[in-house]
Amino acid sequence: MSHSLPGSTTATLAEQIPADARSRFDEVVALTDAFCQEHLNDEYREGCRRLTALICLTGGPILQGKAASWASGIAYCLGQVNFLTDSTQSPHLRSDEIARAFGVSPGTMQSKARDIREGLQVMQFDPRFTLPSRLEQNPLVWMLEVNGLLMDIRSAPREAQLAAYEEGLIPYVPADGPPEHIDWLPLDFAAHADTEPAPRTDVIYQLKITLKHVEPPIWRRIEVPDSTLEDLHYTIQAAMGWQNCHMHQFIVGKQRFTAVEMFDGDSDDNDAAETLLSDIVPERSRKFRFAYEYDFGDGWMHEIVVERRAAPQKGVKYPSCLGGERACPPEDCGGPWGYMDLLAAIADPEHERHDEYMEWCGSLDPDAFDCQKTTLALRRKRP
Repeated sequence: MSHSLPGSTTATLAEQIPADARSRFDEVVALTDAFCQEHLNDEYREGCRRLTALICLTGGPILQGKAASWASGIAYCLGQVNFLTDSTQSPHLRSDEIARAFGVSPGTMQSKARDIREGLQVMQFDPRFTLPSRLEQNPLVWMLEVNGLLMDIRSAPREAQLAAYEEGLIPYVPADGPPEHIDWLPLDFAAHADTEPAPRTDVIYQLKITLKHVEPPIWRRIEVPDSTLEDLHYTIQAAMGWQNCHMHQFIVGKQRFTAVEMFDGDSDDNDAAETLLSDIVPERSRKFRFAYEYDFGDGWMHEIVVERRAAPQKGVKYPSCLGGERACPPEDCGGPWGYMDLLAAIADPEHERHDEYMEWCGSLDPDAFDCQKTTLALRRKRP
């Protein structure tokens, strides 16, 4: 049977692009084609074309601005899905190398990638944009709900795998091994089930989030309704100003709560998508603390203090930012100590790496923080 639905192949998508967007599509893919040919491979080239076609089809701001800015955002967004900036992967490129190849700043590239992620609801390990050669290693492709439980179909008997394949829920039968050629998954592919529990509606949490090992402190104070820890991850990303480029986990006492793409039912980890904030926060505990780690390579550790619990106020919108200080560090800058080195180099024109860092993130204002903009970012995050 075919697992490529009508209209989901790159060629078919490109044919459907409106006339007013055709020249922009051609302009952007000329840049991404050249980039992938020089730095990556044919799979990335096809993936960038596929993502560009979809953006052009859905309209939006791609017709505005420089083609190179959008091309860099598209390449970076696709790279985020497939962990291109992870040094353990092959091919591998750092985020600043991607931006430099397109002649744009890392900030511009990350801004365009953020617009793409939010517009298309793109996430890490997104099956729709996973390179075909990486499907076998993508756990989201194989996570199915069976009798009310989320399981990896690869551990099921072949008969169950065959049934899932015949229903179009998986790209091939795992027990038989991958076929010689695997196509991109359909754009509406969603094998994994949505099993998020219902949050409480009678409680609001005031949280203070502080990035550890950085001086002066970088922190945010926010009010949020109850949610799963996985949704809280997106809230923290928006509040702090991260770009959601890397893995993450919550640490509560001796327990770890990880994203579904990291969750292994045979380990001691807990699934963050099935755990509510109200499940971990004691009702009568004052100043309850837990940790959030982002980017296991750079090791950005955050302390989260639950300062109070309260009933939602009538007429007040949530989530909201109540305060904070200082800007978020750039992605992939080497963790707290790398960031402190970066700030020292930018501040000292005589520093041996001053010019390098100024080219990479010279527009960075480490003291910048806008409470209102942070609130808007919180409300634009993934629901």
